[in-house]
Amino acid sequence: MFGRFSFPYEPYNVQNEFMETMHDVLVQGQVGILESPTGTGKSLSLICGSLTWIREQCTAEKKVPINLKGPSWLIAAAKRSLEEMAANELVSASNEPRHTKRRRIRSEPEQDDPLPDDYDSSEETSTEDGYFSELTPMHEPPRQIMYTSRTHSQLAQFVEELRKTEFGDSTKLVTLGSRKTLCINSKIKRGNLTAEELNERCRELLTTKEGCPNFDRTGAKFNQFREKVHSEVQDMEDLVKLGEQTCTCPYYGSRIAAKSSEVVLLPYSSLLSRQAREGLGINLKGKVVIIDEAHNIVSAIESVNSVSISTADVQTALVQLDGYYERFRSRLAGRNVVYIKQLQKLLQAIVSLSPASQSTVNDGIVYGINEFMRAAGCENVNFFKIESYLMESKLAFKLAHYGDQQTKIVGAQVPLQQIVMFFSSLMNCDGFGKVLATQNGFKFCLLESSWGLSDITDVVHSMILAGGTMSPVADLIQQLFPTVPASRIVTKSFGHIVPSTSVLAMCVTAGPQGESLDLKFENRDKPETIDAIGRLIRNLTALVPDGLICFFPSYGYLETFAGRCEQTGLLEQLGKRKKVFRERKGSAGVENVFDEYLKQINSGQGGILFAVMGGKLSEGINFKDRLARAVVVLGLPYVNPSDPELQEKMQYIKGKQRSGAITLSPPEYVNNMCLRVVNQSIGRAIRHINDFAAIYLVDTRWSNPNLREKLPNWIINSGIVVPKAFGEVLQSTVKFFKSQNASKLP
Repeated sequence: MFGRFSFPYEPYNVQNEFMETMHDVLVQGQVGILESPTGTGKSLSLICGSLTWIREQCTAEKKVPINLKGPSWLIAAAKRSLEEMAANELVSASNEPRHTKRRRIRSEPEQDDPLPDDYDSSEETSTEDGYFSELTPMHEPPRQIMYTSRTHSQLAQFVEELRKTEFGDSTKLVTLGSRKTLCINSKIKRGNLTAEELNERCRELLTTKEGCPNFDRTGAKFNQFREKVHSEVQDMEDLVKLGEQTCTCPYYGSRIAAKSSEVVLLPYSSLLSRQAREGLGINLKGKVVIIDEAHNIVSAIESVNSVSISTADVQTALVQLDGYYERFRSRLAGRNVVYIKQLQKLLQAIVSLSPASQSTVNDGIVYGINEFMRAAGCENVNFFKIESYLMESKLAFKLAHYGDQQTKIVGAQVPLQQIVMFFSSLMNCDGFGKVLATQNGFKFCLLESSWGLSDITDVVHSMILAGGTMSPVADLIQQLFPTVPASRIVTKSFGHIVPSTSVLAMCVTAGPQGESLDLKFENRDKPETIDAIGRLIRNLTALVPDGLICFFPSYGYLETFAGRCEQTGLLEQLGKRKKVFRERKGSAGVENVFDEYLKQINSGQGGILFAVMGGKLSEGINFKDRLARAVVVLGLPYVNPSDPELQEKMQYIKGKQRSGAITLSPPEYVNNMCLRVVNQSIGRAIRHINDFAAIYLVDTRWSNPNLREKLPNWIINSGIVVPKAFGEVLQSTVKFFKSQNASKLP
């Protein structure tokens, strides 16, 4: 291991700089926005920098500050005793007597009783699940890192990187996930259940006398599960296997282990949602939060905290609830009648507000929060109590169980929980959002991105936002940290590990026949424009070795381009030089496309991959070496300006700009959002110090130097060329690939 950060190999200068900066941010308790290009070992730098700091904190904690008087031997003995007590605190905590007050255990399974459970709003429970608070260790380690990334696969990659370091043998780590990911009870997972339906089944099972065979109410198995989890770093799949081997629920086991872990891994959705954090029992006070792949953090916050409900679901829920009430009204307790009546009134109001119910062609009505609540006649309704009622009474679960008989709809779903969550989001967002009503339903759109982080930054010790394409950083600070003092925010962009000579970056504004390559939305579908792009790609395939990736601004445009090329025969011509692969919309089949492309490149025959900026293949895929000797970026992926959500966001930003709260303008916001997607796509190509690739930015708009300034520093530093004619593009391409040392080729 090398250096003060115990790097697994001798670190490059940029890696040392990254770890030093990160370490300083953690020491000072600051917020760091760190940009390090893809392929520079960012994950390893995050691991070694943060865990070195953790070890330093643990060492400092052992030095117990006491002020005793008396002989030196007595003082030394007292210090040793206190240190031993601190070290054994967690172990003793697990053996403390459990709470005597338990939830009522039913002698029969819940589905045998169709009536809602008794519910008293004055006795609301503070925990999501019955026994969980009793099984949770009461003490936590002095320092804890909460690491989050977009997907579980990226969290698994973090575990793999950690295993390469000396910290892998001693770090107490656990990954948190949903029941849908971690549940090992095949009986309750049977069928195509939604996440909420599975949650309800699990909660219901735990209230029965039999319980779940994987949920040990004594806590002994959970304590053993925790010890095994902490004995060796494990990813999500490992947790599931361990649960199956030990007959211990990985969902609850991981939650219990998290309390005494040094590092907790969790996806964006679990960290950025306040409701999800509460459900998982996550307390961030004094913790370190590391958000990796943070280039899309703004959109992630808005997505996670936005909630949609469809008119069809509301209508189905209303029919089911009406039928349920009519069938059991004589047996319902008074409190149940009150809440069911409130729910019926609420659902009726939502249906009446739908543009579809109003027989209007106006699709895209926008409501302010208070305006929508008044229109629905529910401004005085306490949705938090209704949400608690649904949780405690199990009404949504019972409607689902008896839905077939009530509505005569086989397999009907009851989205009551989602509907109440929708209204709770409205009540909980401090007015920082709007409700969009369409023919299909309603969507709550969060407009204030800082709302998703403000309650985190207020309580954490430190926060790190790391990514390969964080620039421009200024607008991120304005959107995410408007109230955080400037002295607490540290920003830094690090260079690439590859030399500038390993990158050829060109802005291509003219085609092979001198045609202007204006790829604005109103021009790009023209046959002559598509034909010019096709000829450009055909010329490059003759000069670029191995793999060539073309990124399109949207799936729709990719299909339009491919359709035109099939008509003209150009697609067939391209296929004769390099086999063509195409990314399709939706996640299904993406892995197969990449695997086939990989086989083609490894066969030495070369290939062309048509992908989409912002699509699956532009995020997190490693196109190293021969997989991407060239990247062609076609146009700019601007969001549709007529999109109602974008229009509301623009109006919101405009209002804040006028008030002086921010300097970011709506056009800058749109440009920056677009360029981050472009930069993320470009970063797929260069993955290690010996890699090399050519980058072609195809669009007349790239002739604008203000736009080029928003590209990554490592691209700018390579010296961006803006040829006057296409012939110069070909000449530069030939020269570039000839200049690359043959020894670089793997």
